[in-house]
Amino acid sequence: MSTHSVLSEPDKLPSLLVIGYGNPTHGDNAIGSQVTNLIQALDLQNVEVCAVEQLTSELSTKLASVDYAIFVDACYMKKAGVKISTLKACGLETAGSLGWNHAMPPCSLLALTQSVYGRHPQSWWVEVAAQNFETGHHLSPRANQSLQNAVEQIEALIHQCRSPKQISQPQQLTTVESIEKVKKAIEYCKAKGTSTYVTVNGKPYLVTSQGAMSYEGTTTAAYSQSRQYRAMAEKIED
Repeated sequence: MSTHSVLSEPDKLPSLLVIGYGNPTHGDNAIGSQVTNLIQALDLQNVEVCAVEQLTSELSTKLASVDYAIFVDACYMKKAGVKISTLKACGLETAGSLGWNHAMPPCSLLALTQSVYGRHPQSWWVEVAAQNFETGHHLSPRANQSLQNAVEQIEALIHQCRSPKQISQPQQLTTVESIEKVKKAIEYCKAKGTSTYVTVNGKPYLVTSQGAMSYEGTTTAAYSQSRQYRAMAEKIED
């Protein structure tokens, strides 16, 4: 299956589509649209956002035209957190096999895109902790706690897609101490379903379950100097 870049110019930024889905009138199911609104507010170049109530085959046209895609959905969890997983195109969906408005999971939508257009973007599924899906309710405390975490992890993923050479995997760091520090932070993020920050050689790094990247120059770099950053860094180092 082809997931080759659709870029025509070597120096052009990769294109990315963030799709938040879920019925916004059903409590925490509004997470998808809320996240896309926050990502849109960051005004990131070559990043398109789309909020829909469900994933349908008409989205395959958008998916075929981008290099990367991120799907955002609410998921019931017992505690606040965010889970990120890599998506593969799988399913029996082909052109004409589904009604145009038929709802489907992300992997099936990618399979349909591959069938119709001969390619699909490299994609991730971001599941954000949710608690209450009742009609007419606002976001639950659990969802609110997870919302900004999700935005930060998606922003980090976007920067990773754009500048893979800037991503600092543990084996690329220069000292054993730095390697162990970042490895410990990544394991912490995997266990807690969160993101955090560490300082390596005097520079702040954003760490997620996917890896670590220098946080200098991103839209929230000042966060590394905040009280919350220092508190989270202390947790990692304990």
